[in-house]
Amino acid sequence: MVRYSITMDDDLATQIDRTSDHDGLSRSEWISKACTTVLRNPAQDSVNVLRNLLSLREPQDECKPNLADYDATYETFSIDVPEYFNFGFDVVDAWAKKDRTKQAMIWVDQNGYEKVYTFRQIMNSSNQAANMLLKY
Repeated sequence: MVRYSITMDDDLATQIDRTSDHDGLSRSEWISKACTTVLRNPAQDSVNVLRNLLSLREPQDECKPNLADYDATYETFSIDVPEYFNFGFDVVDAWAKKDRTKQAMIWVDQNGYEKVYTFRQIMNSSNQAANMLLKY
């Protein structure tokens, strides 16, 4: 686990708190997520990177719906799916290769027992099932 130590002013802390609350994360979780997805070089100025991240986000009060006119969207919607599209290979495996720890699914039973699966785990299970089918 990587820890980030950041000294920030009250305004930046307030902005991060508001954003992290909106995202359902703690301040430290939000900073860790922001730093691991944005900072490629640990020597970068993390405070400026965080300020830039916050400035890119649309203010919470001014959020616009992503579907303003259903009928117009319905009439003009199209999706380009390749002829030989395979969700397991083209999506799950691609994410697994990009980031082996990226969370794909949380399974929870009626008693609250929870199991978290990464894209890598789902890819491995899918490959095992495919190999079993090929064998038989």
